[in-house]
Amino acid sequence: MTAPSPLTQQPARYLCAVLLVSKDPARLMRFYRDVLGIPLGAEEHDDTAVHYGCNLGEVHFAIHPLENFGDANAQPGAVRFALEVFDLPGTLDAMRSKGVSPLFPPRSLGGTSLLTAVQDPDGNVVELTQLSPEWFESLHRAQERGDGMLAHWQQRHADHRQA
Repeated sequence: MTAPSPLTQQPARYLCAVLLVSKDPARLMRFYRDVLGIPLGAEEHDDTAVHYGCNLGEVHFAIHPLENFGDANAQPGAVRFALEVFDLPGTLDAMRSKGVSPLFPPRSLGGTSLLTAVQDPDGNVVELTQLSPEWFESLHRAQERGDGMLAHWQQRHADHRQA
């Protein structure tokens, strides 16, 4: 009997992509690009229809037409995720100037973190979060000890080279 691969022994630890499905991906792309400032660009690969994507930190963010997921029973408006905005009041002012209002007034997440949400044209709820300095300090400590996605990949790659 062979030993299990080290990959099968490790839990999922990182979010690597957020994929939204839309009946009108171009309209949804314009909301995220023009209202939230996410630098989405057209993508087309393998056998998928044109969709829009970009990397946000270590996470790939993409908006796909329904036909790209026809076998997965995908429906628009079923996603809720959070974006770090660093300046929530300034972000809300910019969004209001484009006709977009938050679903509720900013509230505390504990400490100095703030949270509100908006709804995109497909009905997805997008949390807008201004995280506290303590959260970023915790993230920095994790990266310093090598507990990030890239560090784990580099270690795994080095282990496989030696094997």
